Amino acid sequence: MTLIKGLDANRPVDLVLINTPSRDYEKRPKESYKDRGSIPPFGLAYIATAARHTGFNAGVLDAEFLRLSDRDIADQIAQAAPRWAGINLFSITYGHSARILRQLPTDIKIMLGGPHARACPDDILRDAALPRIDALVIGEGETRVVELLKDTGSRARLPLVHWVENGSVRQGAAPADARAFLAPDLTDMPLVDRRFLENSESVTDGLESAKIIASRGCPYDCTFCGSARSAAPDVAVRHRGAHSIIAEMKALRREKGVRYFDFLYELFLISPCFINQFTHALENEKELSGIRWEANGRVDVFDRIDAEGLTRLKNAGLSKITLGIESGSDAVLARIKKQTSVDAVRRVSDKVLSAGIHLCGNFIFGFPDETPAQMRQTADLVRHLYGLGRPGKFSAFIYEFFPFPGTQEARKLIAAGKLQPTAEHGWEQPQFICAHSGERRRLIVGLMREFGIHGKN
Repeated sequence: MTLIKGLDANRPVDLVLINTPSRDYEKRPKESYKDRGSIPPFGLAYIATAARHTGFNAGVLDAEFLRLSDRDIADQIAQAAPRWAGINLFSITYGHSARILRQLPTDIKIMLGGPHARACPDDILRDAALPRIDALVIGEGETRVVELLKDTGSRARLPLVHWVENGSVRQGAAPADARAFLAPDLTDMPLVDRRFLENSESVTDGLESAKIIASRGCPYDCTFCGSARSAAPDVAVRHRGAHSIIAEMKALRREKGVRYFDFLYELFLISPCFINQFTHALENEKELSGIRWEANGRVDVFDRIDAEGLTRLKNAGLSKITLGIESGSDAVLARIKKQTSVDAVRRVSDKVLSAGIHLCGNFIFGFPDETPAQMRQTADLVRHLYGLGRPGKFSAFIYEFFPFPGTQEARKLIAAGKLQPTAEHGWEQPQFICAHSGERRRLIVGLMREFGIHGKN
């Protein structure tokens, strides 16, 4: 039985996109998705949706959600026998992805994408650990993947598509209409076909909930972030129109009973102007009365929104905001280009929570050159925010710094000789050690125990 979502069983298969598992689950217990949580592969689902709208038979194999082993994945692909198979490359699972690709049938063409493909295309194309590469697609793939499915020869006219042919690296040209290939209009794109997704809907606070993609790109340039404009220059910053977002929300409300909406990446609440437009659109939709929603934002944006504006957002259903706070040190915030301050974090947190809106803060410990005193300032800020005692509830998520390829931080570490990633394993276990890793771990473990904080390294 196929585990590939969205395929038409009565037609030859054109494309199967694989959401890479974080490990080979044949060697680890297959714990339940509900026990761990997982973000649905919306990028793959949008590509499969575009392929279906063009007449191709495409499907998505969410190997992470399903906890599949490498052998399971190879068996599923061999059974489907697609013309093309695609995989999304991530830095921390790069070597594992390479091992999966080597097990796929040799008569299937291979396309690669994802953040690691964008950051390290030359290294990937020259990596002897990888099998043939018929197309490495940098950036948003909907339009170019459809063109690849039409004709392999079309590679030569597709911007930011690379491949290996007869041992040589080739790349597509940059036609006059390159922007149409690289940054399709989000409002004109078809709504994502959720038949390609295993877990786009769930339950939040007792309500049927669904995740939505409403924006792409980021205009900011935080030094550690793979979505920063310097790390992802091909991704234009743009929103879907409010009417398009509302239409998807209404469809989910009618068809699946969804009453809680979670807006994913990059920064949905990115400007006061858009916030006002979206709030106004919600206020005029009786069908969405009583819904709740959450989204990501920025401290500097919400510093410009007054108490009246927050009350209006709350009345329009905003339940929770997630902010990338990152550090409790002004010196670190300036170094990583967050364009904010600790005072602004305290001010924004107080007024958001006072409005009865929940707030989740993301924090990172162990930036390069970060001192123990600066890490302790971050821990102190976390404790301060937990202790505000406002109507809204504060929560935190803690990360250990990771030098994602393509970011300014990774480039600095490589230039300084502190990071020497190898082709297959270097990004899974980067040769970078925090100068004060003992203090970093002590603070993280202490906060996790004190507040029940979720953490990730």
